[in-house]
Amino acid sequence: MKQWQWINGVWKFDSWKPWMRVLLMAWVHGNELSGQIILRELIDTICVSHGIVFIIPHANPNAVAQNVRQTEKNMNRAFSIPPQGETYEDKRAQELLPLFEQSDILLDIHNTLGENSIPFLISEHPEWNQYFPVDRVIRGLDMLHPGWSDGYMNSIGKKWFCIESGSIYDPQWPEIAKNSIMNFLRATWSIEGAPRITESQSIYQLDVIVKSQSNNVRFIKKWLDFETVHAGEIVGYDWDRVIRAPYDGVILFSYIPTQAGEEICVFGKLQP
Repeated sequence: MKQWQWINGVWKFDSWKPWMRVLLMAWVHGNELSGQIILRELIDTICVSHGIVFIIPHANPNAVAQNVRQTEKNMNRAFSIPPQGETYEDKRAQELLPLFEQSDILLDIHNTLGENSIPFLISEHPEWNQYFPVDRVIRGLDMLHPGWSDGYMNSIGKKWFCIESGSIYDPQWPEIAKNSIMNFLRATWSIEGAPRITESQSIYQLDVIVKSQSNNVRFIKKWLDFETVHAGEIVGYDWDRVIRAPYDGVILFSYIPTQAGEEICVFGKLQP
């Protein structure tokens, strides 16, 4: 019977039937728990029927060990050639890039830490969106977030997806993550079974990112992902700079950074 192999921190299952090389990755951020779904359940429950499946269960092992988002840098800004820094996360990302290049398609699994977060998909491949059990899809982050894992795959002509499977405080997130992974593997023919289809999804185009100019950022309230904002509306302050919504749309990824140059929030619009 064919089995999973553990090779240098990566699980590999080769079906010996030529097909896609699929890569699943979790724990890019060390305090997001989606990696548990892969590590504890997937290895024991699936048999790959076509192609090869790789699993990186601990993309950022130092951050996982400390139960923090990152040790020195957001690792999802470190997947770039040439490397853009010398932090632990930069070096770890470079270790993983050869596996990215071996693979045809990537699914990056994340959680959010907000208590009322809505699950959503990040994708630039609309023909695949229907295979993920979420109502909302965002696009446009490649241009706004250079150096992230999905953007790197896109830059070398590969397909990629990122599933934000909901808040770690939401008891439904494990089921959302598991269903997303299993349906993705069915859609790639990596495992047997017909994928389920999500009939209706809202698509949001993100095109404005705000970065901090100081280490004194504060919001006027706790903004939820996809919360509506209006043109000119004040959303927060960066020392004495007023942060305003650029247009009628939505706000996502609101975050209070610790130093200048970090991302504060992103704005986008619902597509017709």
